Amino acid sequence: MMIRFGNAASGLLSWAGVRLRSSRAGLGLWNLSFASLDECGFLLEAHAEELRGRRQFEQQLEEHLGSLEESVLAGHCWVCSRKQAFLYDRKYSDGVHVNWRERLVCPRCGLNNRLRLVAQLIGCVASKGASIYLTEQVTPLAGYLTRRYRKLARSEYLGDGLAPGIVNSRGIRHEDVTALSFGDRSFDHILSFDVLEHVPDYRAALAEFGRVLKDDGSLILSAPFGLLLEKNVVRARIAPDGEVEHLLPPEYHGDPVDPQGGILCYYHFGWELLDDLKAAGFREARVDAYWSREYGHIGDEQLVIVAAK
Repeated sequence: MMIRFGNAASGLLSWAGVRLRSSRAGLGLWNLSFASLDECGFLLEAHAEELRGRRQFEQQLEEHLGSLEESVLAGHCWVCSRKQAFLYDRKYSDGVHVNWRERLVCPRCGLNNRLRLVAQLIGCVASKGASIYLTEQVTPLAGYLTRRYRKLARSEYLGDGLAPGIVNSRGIRHEDVTALSFGDRSFDHILSFDVLEHVPDYRAALAEFGRVLKDDGSLILSAPFGLLLEKNVVRARIAPDGEVEHLLPPEYHGDPVDPQGGILCYYHFGWELLDDLKAAGFREARVDAYWSREYGHIGDEQLVIVAAK
């Protein structure tokens, strides 16, 4: 295992040979990169005191919020390229603790913590002329990336029985990530955020991602992931009769196509997912963990899974 330190003055740390190349991205952006469960455990233990300090800071912000409807964290929005006051409250939370991942919203661009982070990371790895497939279309992130990348394909899953690639009356393209309509080696990058956990046969989706990526392409995704979890947790599955079988209490996430509805979560992933990525033809895969007070990426370290074909 190789561990390298970046420029401490900028707040950038680089681990396992991974480093963000853009100084604009690197300012104040801390990251650890894990290739295995053992490496993850080692590095988390090595930084236990620092991680505890972060949790204490986040607790203080929650205490400051108190009974207020909302509060702000001063920082810098990478998307807007300016100082901003990120809004946070107890929306999407358990009513006690702030859901940091889904809050800390920039009032100018409208992107929350996790979306601003992925926008920042994509900006570091994808050129303006790159061909990209994004597995969402009606979200603020899709709007931002549409303005930035001219070769961006976007889609949503609109329901069973529809032909992949069709466009409905609202201009929304339908794709099933287990049976994409795109040709082989179509894209430089595939971006999929909080989608894979809703796909019963997620391994088929990984195989499709590998098929439509160019030989030197990369997949960047996020999904519920347990850093100390070896195996995936299967919350629900499709029974032989075609019905959904719940193995754990049903968990539903927000649906951008149907804001009043919800999407069933089938999985919380563990390190088994990286083995599945390699089985699907990716030569390497890692989990990157990010935290930045300055950029408003706080809460439990924000996780992004990166796989190279």
